[in-house]
Amino acid sequence: MDLAISQLGQDLARAGYAKKTQYEYVAAARRLREHCGCEIDAITREQVRAFVDEVLSRTRAASTKRTTLCGLLFLFNRTLGKPEMVSFIRLPKKHSPLPTVLSLDEVSALLRAIRKPRYQAIAMVMYGAGLRISEALALEVRDIDGARGVIRVRHGKGDKAREAKMSQSLYLWLRAYWARERRRCPTCSRRARRGSLPSRSRCGKRSPGRRRELGSRSG
Repeated sequence: MDLAISQLGQDLARAGYAKKTQYEYVAAARRLREHCGCEIDAITREQVRAFVDEVLSRTRAASTKRTTLCGLLFLFNRTLGKPEMVSFIRLPKKHSPLPTVLSLDEVSALLRAIRKPRYQAIAMVMYGAGLRISEALALEVRDIDGARGVIRVRHGKGDKAREAKMSQSLYLWLRAYWARERRRCPTCSRRARRGSLPSRSRCGKRSPGRRRELGSRSG
């Protein structure tokens, strides 16, 4: 592997970039190398300019072009220490259309339409606290701080911890949900003492007959 590309991967990891971003930036460096047909250290400014022109001329999403250019900026500015090689690069502007905003009645109807309690709890947390789905799935009971009205996200974007604001109504809803799940499943009560949220798929072993009964109901 090209030494510069290897160093780029190491620098991205040291800087705490997300795995996906690391992969995309390294991929951009590899495409530059393939385009120029030589090692990264031997590439000239004019070759970089030609590659950037090709990237910008492609009929791709602006976000894809922006990621490629950011990869080049990191490569030359921080890994190679050659900012003059990419000083001409200007990132394309982001065009973010206004999202469709649901009314309170629509949100309420959507949440009520979710039948499984656990999935409903995940959706409630995502909507009420603005969490990503991966963040909501990783929550444990100890992450809910009712006294301060926050949810501790231990592994957010870029594996960074943060706190999300939690309304009193969401907190009371989660308490009621947790109480119901503990009554329904003795195993969940034991897991509660270890600080995990209830999960029907992680309950204790069921007898073969019980599994057949559950399967027949779902069918």
